[in-house]
Order: sequence, then structure tokens, then C-alpha cells
Amino acid sequence: MVHSDLLNSLTNTEKVILLGCVLHATGKDYQYEDIIFFKKRYIKELLERYYNVVNEKQKSDYEKMVDKINKAFKLL
Repeated sequence: MVHSDLLNSLTNTEKVILLGCVLHATGKDYQYEDIIFFKKRYIKELLERYYNVVNEKQKSDYEKMVDKINKAFKLL
């Protein structure tokens, strides 16, 4: 599971991007708070898959978000 402290450390833009990826990948109407119930492995695979899908305008925010998440996963 994804630790809530990790999700709380993300900026609003990063939260929107992450939720957008989850909603697009699952096709379901999840709320941001529901992401804590996803497995770490699923989130990592999702982020790898969506790297080339994210709009160029959000690419730098996406990369920062991925770095934060990867560093936090290593600490858990």
C-alpha cells in the first residue's frame, strides 16, 4: 500500500497528474484518498507506463513526482 505521508508530500499539480493517470488506467472513478489502497508495485508500473503519455506541459511536474515517489518507496 502507498503510505499517506507520501501522498501528502505531493504538490496539488502532482496530485492531479497522479490521479489522472490512475483514472485513465483503471477507467474507474477513484478519489485521490483511494490511492493509499493501491499496491506500491501497481503505482510503480503505472508511472513507468504513463511516462510517454503525459502531456509535455506537465512532463517536468510528472518527473518530479516520480522522483519523490521512487525515493519514498525506497525508504519504506
